[in-house]
Amino acid sequence: MPKLLFAAYGGGHARLLAPVAHALKLKGYDIHVLGLTLGKSVFEQEGLFTYGLSDILKHSNYWDEIKKLGEALMLEDEQHPKISPLDSIAYFGSGIFDLIKSHGRSEAFEMYRLYGRRVFDPFHSAVEILKITKCDLLITTNAPRMEKALVKAAIHNELKSLVVVDSFATIEKAWLSQDGYADKVCVFHGAVKKLLINEGRDDKDIIVTGNPSFDVLAKVTMRSRNSGLPHVLYLSQNEGRIDNHNSSVLPDSIPLGVIETLSKGVKNNKFTAEVRFHPNQGDLIRKKAIGLIPVNFSSRLEDVISRADVVVTASSSAGIQAQLLGLPLVQIKWSIRNGLVPFDLIGPVWKAYDEEDLLLQIRLASESKKSPIDKNLGSSTDAVVTQIEELI
Repeated sequence: MPKLLFAAYGGGHARLLAPVAHALKLKGYDIHVLGLTLGKSVFEQEGLFTYGLSDILKHSNYWDEIKKLGEALMLEDEQHPKISPLDSIAYFGSGIFDLIKSHGRSEAFEMYRLYGRRVFDPFHSAVEILKITKCDLLITTNAPRMEKALVKAAIHNELKSLVVVDSFATIEKAWLSQDGYADKVCVFHGAVKKLLINEGRDDKDIIVTGNPSFDVLAKVTMRSRNSGLPHVLYLSQNEGRIDNHNSSVLPDSIPLGVIETLSKGVKNNKFTAEVRFHPNQGDLIRKKAIGLIPVNFSSRLEDVISRADVVVTASSSAGIQAQLLGLPLVQIKWSIRNGLVPFDLIGPVWKAYDEEDLLLQIRLASESKKSPIDKNLGSSTDAVVTQIEELI
């Protein structure tokens, strides 16, 4: 059977590919999974045997140099408890290794000093990964660093690839719209296909499959609130954008302001609330949030959403899931991430332009009627599997 390589980083991207990998494994395909950064722990939570980046790159002829470079950069970076030190070393080492190959040592370290990991474009390391794994087909997502590098390496090696897009690809359209960038691009909504076609991509390359990680929503039982206070779910994110290297906004500034505003609402008996942090948010904001409002660290996303009456976010793709389940969404319009996800194309959106406005928009959203649940939930995994089998 053909060897299929799945590769994704943590959070929603790994969960996007996990059901597809399971489905193809049940069909007897030779499945190999590469979990990048937090992706390894997420794939393993989903029951898939997963390689970390170091498991593969240690077989590269460049491993000694990558390891040495990664160890140097790791001294300056916070170690995430769910990422092994060796995988962190491989991630940082491969990133700076490729920058050095492309720009020279001095310029590479200066670029990293100015912009951090956002400048990584590990094409040469991606070529090594495909050479070492000897896969026949690459399945990855629209993420901007190693996943993007893997697709470019697949093109370089004349290897077929398929990209599954988790959201609206507002930034990623820059490369997803390029003809030849992956043999097929699977998107969750017709609006995304239209966006990529408008940017120049041939429509035959783009297939509306839905998002496989959303299939579980078809089985969700939504909370019925006949009385009592509305329950607010805040989908938190740090204030970073992959298309904005020069932002001076502190990563935790706006999320902390939102948390404090929600805390006021809770204390004034306006609603109950909880916050779900993005995996890339560190301990600092998590510790500051404890005690302000109820914080849930362990529940599955779909269970958390099912308890909500209103969802608050700047651009989290989990907000789309809430909308597909008919929930009203309040968008944080003063965030630097504003505009990344056109939630208006999915359902009603209440737009808050500052912290004071946030409480008003939550009240208005909570007083609205829920929209109908999306009828297409539940079939996305099979649709992506079909596209993969057509490439094999």
